[in-house]
Amino acid sequence: MGTYLKLLFKNIKEKKLRTSLIIFSIAMASALCFATISMSASLINTLTDNVKKDFGESEIAIYANNDSPSRYFSSNIADSSKSRFKYTMGIIENTGYYKVSKNQQISFVLRGMDWNDVQQKLKPVTLDQEKNLLPFEGRKVVISSSRAKKYGLTAGDTVDMNIDGNLYKFTIAGTAQLNGVFSADSDLAIVPKDTLSSICDKAGSISKLYIKLKDPAKKEQVLKDLSAEIKDYDVAETITKQTFEDKTETFSTVLYIMLALIISLGIFIIYSSFKVITSERLPLLGTLRSIGAGKKASEFMLICESILYGIIGGIIGCATGIGVLYLLAFINADGGGVNIILNVIQFPVTIAAAVLMSVMSSIIPIIKVTRFPVKDIILNKVEIRERSKKVWKLAAGIILLLVPFILPPMFDGETAMIVDCLIMVLVIAGIILIIPYFTSIFTFLFKKVSTIIFGNIGALAVKNLRENKNILNNITLLAVGIATILMVFTSGKSTTLGIVSFNSNTLKYDINFSIPMMDKNTEVTIKSVNGVKDALGYYSMQDIKISGANEPIRLFEGVDASKFLDYYGIKVIDQDAKAVFRNLNSGRNIILGKNIALRNGKKIGDKITLVLNKQKMDYTIIGLLDITEADGSFAIISDSNFTADTGRTAFTNMLIITNTTPEKVLTDLRNKFSKSVVTASTVQEHKNSIIKDTNKIFSMMDGIALLTIIIGIFGVLNNLTVSFNQRKRSFAVLRSMGMSKVQIVQMISLEALSSGLIGGAAGLLGGGAMISVVPYLTRAIIATIPLALTATPFILAAASGVLITLLASISSAVKSSKLSIVQSIKFE
Repeated sequence: MGTYLKLLFKNIKEKKLRTSLIIFSIAMASALCFATISMSASLINTLTDNVKKDFGESEIAIYANNDSPSRYFSSNIADSSKSRFKYTMGIIENTGYYKVSKNQQISFVLRGMDWNDVQQKLKPVTLDQEKNLLPFEGRKVVISSSRAKKYGLTAGDTVDMNIDGNLYKFTIAGTAQLNGVFSADSDLAIVPKDTLSSICDKAGSISKLYIKLKDPAKKEQVLKDLSAEIKDYDVAETITKQTFEDKTETFSTVLYIMLALIISLGIFIIYSSFKVITSERLPLLGTLRSIGAGKKASEFMLICESILYGIIGGIIGCATGIGVLYLLAFINADGGGVNIILNVIQFPVTIAAAVLMSVMSSIIPIIKVTRFPVKDIILNKVEIRERSKKVWKLAAGIILLLVPFILPPMFDGETAMIVDCLIMVLVIAGIILIIPYFTSIFTFLFKKVSTIIFGNIGALAVKNLRENKNILNNITLLAVGIATILMVFTSGKSTTLGIVSFNSNTLKYDINFSIPMMDKNTEVTIKSVNGVKDALGYYSMQDIKISGANEPIRLFEGVDASKFLDYYGIKVIDQDAKAVFRNLNSGRNIILGKNIALRNGKKIGDKITLVLNKQKMDYTIIGLLDITEADGSFAIISDSNFTADTGRTAFTNMLIITNTTPEKVLTDLRNKFSKSVVTASTVQEHKNSIIKDTNKIFSMMDGIALLTIIIGIFGVLNNLTVSFNQRKRSFAVLRSMGMSKVQIVQMISLEALSSGLIGGAAGLLGGGAMISVVPYLTRAIIATIPLALTATPFILAAASGVLITLLASISSAVKSSKLSIVQSIKFE
């Protein structure tokens, strides 16, 4: 046993580059596996912590809705149940406008709070500057340091705030670092609660009440009791995990795709590397077998080597996986705190997966090499030959490359996500199967051309392409790497453009506007503002429960069916949208997002039971929407049904069409409604937000795709080094026959150029097949988004294949020019 282990470590130490390649491949796959295991929990934890900055550990919130008698209420509203509360935290909010210059006015979200609540019930705030902060009373304000720096404000400065149409002079008592409630670079400004309530002429009142329970396990009962008692205001959980789970689902899908691609590439690299390792170990195996070692002992030594690679790669993968997990959480944190969840079980599971990947990838070469009779090994009569190319492999490769163009349209929903991910992996398998035939076709077509242009050097280079297994492996690695990175970069860019285009064609309004208690009179007032062409109010609610289902409808809207399509160019699947919307008022009908319908097994004509205003209401599905809003968890009913069934009569939002610059109209609207809390954005701002969220996903994919191409480059370098060592004798023979050093270098360079061209072409083919799946994958996750493809990424991908192989061949070319003919002929 000791002898085997010594030989094992000696063999690993001698082949440092190949060992590094195998371990690196395993580590990258293990890192993604590690991150995937706890990604959802960690992201939900990070998002939860980011949201908690506003309410700390409170479990229940009470606040006004659009139908509440006032947006303010007494801080004693829930006192009947205060024996069950650990503490309460009341805040009051309003909007303050600060005039930066004659032509520029900015808004602050004024939050009236007790400073003790800020520092004790929330994550404590760290101040960069402070001047007379305590006691925190009177007209004092704390703003973010970034906002202060942007507008040249410091502690001690005074600012005029326009609140409800009146000017009030505040003194900046502190500027806060971006932590706690200031964790995002927002327009938040904290002022004393009593001061703001007096300014709002609501002394002692608040606009939100947060409640921390003595026994969180009784939250559901407390919610039920408070909801029954407080009918005019919303009583809700502060955190609903469903929303976070929906948000992390997209990241999970992306990570699973990249994990599958990385594992596929890693398996190929380990498999091809072990084929070389086992062929190199034949003399050693022959020696061991001749002194009494059996087949099982030989297999044991090689399997131990693969296990060791798996253990080392798994350990490195765990460490790297923590970094990947942290990065994913950071991307979603939006500047907030990052808190990842690690489970002890992740580490052994990841290492076990790494060992399994290594052993399963190497077992076939190990079994093959140990089958040779010891006599043939000792007499050097063993020649490892690849089986002749078989037609079934070519047919299988072609079929696998055609699958992306045939199967995806047949599936939808969660099944589509699984099938589409599997298809991308099958494309890689198709590339691997088809490369030898692809290379044969290339050599057949260009053999005469290369001979005419480069003479005998060209003929030899073409022959080596067809016969040298390491060169074929290089071509395969290049093709898979280029296909993967082309799919990621192209689909990322075009999907982002597609989403923007989708929204540009859908959103026909210019401004989405909201103030509390909007009604028809508000709509008339908005239409009177200069630059407003038209306006339409609609109703909206979130997280509407479906009877008998775990997942709610995330976004539920009541609209004026006769006008809504003028503001929102919504597409109804396989139906005329105008006809469907005309039927919206004909009874209790509903138009559902396709994704939520699929997840509930519903189709057009089916009934769906919603829980509205604590009553069950049956709606008939008359249409399905292919829509990006709320990731497809979306529904529309008529405005009359909405007000009747929910009991809400105030508009939630107002869609505004302008006949001038939307930004100017928005400024005029803010001035017009300066006495109200205005929430508004232009369509362009909405698009920018979508682009930001989409880029989060694809920036992660870009990083993982770069890892894929790096693994491929390491593989190319390794194969070129192995190829050079194996060909030392043939190089020397060619030199002894009269070939010059320059001609050797030319032959190697021509091989590299041809390899790059073949690998690039095959990568384009595979990348195109993968890209064709992306629209169906996005349809399953969000909505059908057409890809906006350009030729540039394809050209760059093909050129990169040639460049990589040429640069990687420099080392072999230099080494070949320094070969000693005599020593090299004696090499074997």
